[in-house]
Amino acid sequence: MMMILQSVIDRDDATALSLLMPETYSPDSFLENGQTLLQYAAEKGAGNCVRLLLYKGADANLSRRGLRPLGLAALHGHADIMEYLLAGGVNLEPISTGNAMIIAARAGHADCVRVILEMGNDFEMVLEALHKALSQGHSDCVSLLSAELWENAQNIETFYEFVEQEVQDEELLEFAYSEQVRSLIQSAPPPGTVRQAIARNDKPALERMLVSGANPSVRYIWSDSTLGEAVAQAAGNGKEPELASLLVAAGADVNAMTFYEAKEAEFLFPGIFDIKGEPLSVLAAVRRNDVSALCRMLENGANPDKPLSEDFSTPLIVALQLEHTRCAELLVQAGACLYALDQQGMSPLQFLMKNAC
Repeated sequence: MMMILQSVIDRDDATALSLLMPETYSPDSFLENGQTLLQYAAEKGAGNCVRLLLYKGADANLSRRGLRPLGLAALHGHADIMEYLLAGGVNLEPISTGNAMIIAARAGHADCVRVILEMGNDFEMVLEALHKALSQGHSDCVSLLSAELWENAQNIETFYEFVEQEVQDEELLEFAYSEQVRSLIQSAPPPGTVRQAIARNDKPALERMLVSGANPSVRYIWSDSTLGEAVAQAAGNGKEPELASLLVAAGADVNAMTFYEAKEAEFLFPGIFDIKGEPLSVLAAVRRNDVSALCRMLENGANPDKPLSEDFSTPLIVALQLEHTRCAELLVQAGACLYALDQQGMSPLQFLMKNAC
């Protein structure tokens, strides 16, 4: 049976996997090679199977042999799988996500590094990831990671005070003081994440990322109160209001800004609520209940499951939560996943069953 399950995962056939898994087998069962089903699916990049296993309750942090699922996805360059796992129960502490970032940097998978950087991470782990990327000559990863350190390096003396406080490893400490690191972070590498673009007030870079499907609703790993923090950061702290408007136009939920009450936010930043023109993403069209725009996007090949919302919900579950029924129908017809979990452990299928009772 396990050999059959393995072959099903190899071809990423979630329907067959669901039918073949008897009730006597747990979603945390392991194969003959010692890996759990989820580890194997993450390594192979079998996104449909990963989502199904998480939906059935597979432990996203379990490792029977070798790296955990998040680390395996990072090692093999499966950024989408990393997002599914982050939504599906991965430990969001910096030690867990940071290790995956370091693995991705060493392997040269910039998209996987970006997934973690968007959520923020421990300074020392970012520095270690930069060390690994430089040693392996992965220039895309080097650019992303040095841009992440750039904001801390506006004052080089303050930067090294921070280094002394945060870095414990002697080899890494020596690396931080190297001329190579100083040159990298002070040469202002271009922003490669939504968070970096906001920090630099770089509207063109932010718009390019959002149009290409970047998540407008960055979720930080540092606190429980994370919804809407990208919008709040862009709207306040001296940032240009146009950046916040771009995020909302791309699907961020302005009402989820945790730094302000909704009425206070509307008073302080009225332009954010006055979004005109075409929505920039599937998620934005769903939030606005703009059926015509959603139809055009899906007909042009837009991914019905991207971008994700603040809690890693897909556009489909957002449509269901907002009771935008026609949008939900269009997404299902376009192949949106019915068992994609958000960080509350809710999937569209579970949402529908819950509301049918």
